[in-house]
Amino acid sequence: MSTQVYKGLGVSRGIAIGQALIFGKDQKIINKKEASDAQVELDILHRAIELSRSQIKAIYEKGKAQVGDDAEIILVQEAFLDDEALMERIEGLIKDEHCCADYAVQEGYAYYEELIGRLDDAYLKERVVDLRDVAQRIIQNMHHDSQGKAILIEEKCILVAEDLTPSETMQLDKDRILGFITERGGATSHVAILAKAMGIPAIVGVQNVCHHIHDGQRIAMDGDTGEIFLSPDDQTVKQLRGKKDLEIKRLEDLKQYIGKPSVTKDGKRIGLYANIGSSKEVDDVLENGGDGIGLYRTELLYIDRDQLPTEDEQYQEYKKVLQSMGDRAVIVRTVDIGGDKNVPYLHLPVEDNPFLGCRGIRLCLKEVDMFKVQLRALLRASIFGKLSIMFPMIATMGELI
Repeated sequence: MSTQVYKGLGVSRGIAIGQALIFGKDQKIINKKEASDAQVELDILHRAIELSRSQIKAIYEKGKAQVGDDAEIILVQEAFLDDEALMERIEGLIKDEHCCADYAVQEGYAYYEELIGRLDDAYLKERVVDLRDVAQRIIQNMHHDSQGKAILIEEKCILVAEDLTPSETMQLDKDRILGFITERGGATSHVAILAKAMGIPAIVGVQNVCHHIHDGQRIAMDGDTGEIFLSPDDQTVKQLRGKKDLEIKRLEDLKQYIGKPSVTKDGKRIGLYANIGSSKEVDDVLENGGDGIGLYRTELLYIDRDQLPTEDEQYQEYKKVLQSMGDRAVIVRTVDIGGDKNVPYLHLPVEDNPFLGCRGIRLCLKEVDMFKVQLRALLRASIFGKLSIMFPMIATMGELI
């Protein structure tokens, strides 16, 4: 029997050969029932939202240990919990139509899902997965169902699913995952981002893949080409293993260039700079011979807490980075909150297009006291290294001045 080959979009490079594990999930569908007491239903809603918020924060903390800054992708779900227009819609269904809380959540999020689905924007369409994840989390918390647990994986496998939510992906034991294959998703999907961060091959957008592959079936995948081989023959396995060995050798060969200058054939020196989100990542930059920090994203100092970071907290963090980098350049971007990076304690307004709204420098010029605290901390720390400051989202000369 010849090897069957299916094709998807390779979003994280690498070869994986192993047994398939099909991950299926039953989405809870809520039928409309009339509630006898609207206030009771509102209390159920608000308790489930707060529980969901604490679960998302816990997943984020665990995810940081595995994927670093890329764990921030889960924080967009907090924005859906805090969306005033969405909450008004859900509460309106409870108060005006006497719906039960679980049904109101289902219908409220479904309405937003439909709106996003109409948009001609690949990135925003990918956020539909987050909407579904949040809605199901709230509903399951209302019913005291187990939510937020990791997918149970007992041995190494290639995980095959219709889709994976950010919370599911970040709770996986990455040492037991050889690769990801999903029916949904694109180049900007969370599975793509997190798989790259984990260093795990991934292929997305494979139509009906869950119907073609069965549990325990031996499969192989190539994250470069997007090819999936069902019950691969010996020749196919040999070719893929050969390609994998070449990739391992390529990565090993690259290590000999660590610490050597990057120079073009005509003698032009090229600087290699790293992006970081906290001082914890500086060691990786130095170990790989980075020439400096090209972008230090400071949002993590503001996210996942209930008040602004103090001047001294920021000063100590910036000082640590600058001292560690020595005479290497460090470019720090002032806080770029807004868009998909929501900070509840700032009470930012709900906007139709938050990515182009009150964020970055526009927020800093509105919250001047907050901005000055960060600038003071940066200037105090600047004596410990080679600091430059970047201001995000400058659109006009007036903003710069």
